[in-house]
Amino acid sequence: MPDPRGRGRTTNSASPSARPRSGTSARARVTTSSRPHVRAAPHREFPIVSICVPAFAGTNQTLASLAQVSGLVRHLVLADARPHGPQTRFLMAHLKASRPKAVIFGGWSHLYEPFLAARGAAPRWMVYWSSSTGQMQISGEVEKYVRVIGDRRIAAVLYADAHLARSAAAQLKVARYVPVCAPLPVHAPRRPPAARRGTTVLSLFFSPLETARKNPFTTLLALAGLQQPYLLYVNGWSRHPPYRTLLRQLAIRYRDFGWMRRDAYERRLAEVDLGLQVSLSESYSQVTADHLQRGIPVIVSQAVPVLGSLAPALRAKLVVTNADDPAALRAAIARLVARPRLRRRIGAALRRQFVIDNRARIRTARRALRTLT
Repeated sequence: MPDPRGRGRTTNSASPSARPRSGTSARARVTTSSRPHVRAAPHREFPIVSICVPAFAGTNQTLASLAQVSGLVRHLVLADARPHGPQTRFLMAHLKASRPKAVIFGGWSHLYEPFLAARGAAPRWMVYWSSSTGQMQISGEVEKYVRVIGDRRIAAVLYADAHLARSAAAQLKVARYVPVCAPLPVHAPRRPPAARRGTTVLSLFFSPLETARKNPFTTLLALAGLQQPYLLYVNGWSRHPPYRTLLRQLAIRYRDFGWMRRDAYERRLAEVDLGLQVSLSESYSQVTADHLQRGIPVIVSQAVPVLGSLAPALRAKLVVTNADDPAALRAAIARLVARPRLRRRIGAALRRQFVIDNRARIRTARRALRTLT
């Protein structure tokens, strides 16, 4: 998540002069080493290697988690900014020496092309596709996907979204459903906070590149009419001029931490009372899962599948039927902001269910990955 250079800034957006400092985009992050960062135990050969570029932060985290829970995968982060850079050459030599049975690319990037074009014996090339159909259309990924399923060098596509994995397009190539899993052990619940009076901390965390899909406009309209005191935590997207202006016009009090490193992101999560993720499309929602693991309730749209197994009574409190209805979203937020004890009870129930669901996801992912070896 977002890299805050230390502190965020508390902002009352009614004040035009209060602006958060710029942060560091994940797209621009490049490691200083000439070798790719390896997220696996050293001195061990794995039948599967996964490779992902830093720009795909969610896919990177998913593949790293799959490596941890499966024991079959070694995950590498390729930080070269050009297709034939030193990290690419090193990694190609590593694959030639270690000879894995399969290599999984996270999403699709032109930086993967040298691997496919290399001569000599090659592993089975595969792609892990983390987007749903709605995400692909909103984020302009359809062209990339069509290119992947049409490339004969790519033997299989692994899908985070079960619906897309069963689609007619997926059947044009070997397809496997490999769900997103949380790493083990799942985070212990945070210590229940003392009942505190006053401001409730809300979160609206997502990549600044995903504003079209994450629906912040509806969320801000809902918050504008909220009567209870709150502070909104965000992570860089408020620096887009239209949203910065809207936050000021609607007098929404917020704090922008920029694009945080993982450790900083987790520290901020520990301060959150209620998450907001009213997305227009999702295949999983890693941010929602991060909240649930810590026992923090999240108000979501019906498009967020990670809450799909909730009991009807809980769904009624957390799932907004119409993601375009600010009034309905405001009512759902107001109910939980006004009742901190209810929030904590719901959070504890959500975490218990998340642990159960995550175990099932791990079993499904392991079975799918074993078929590739």
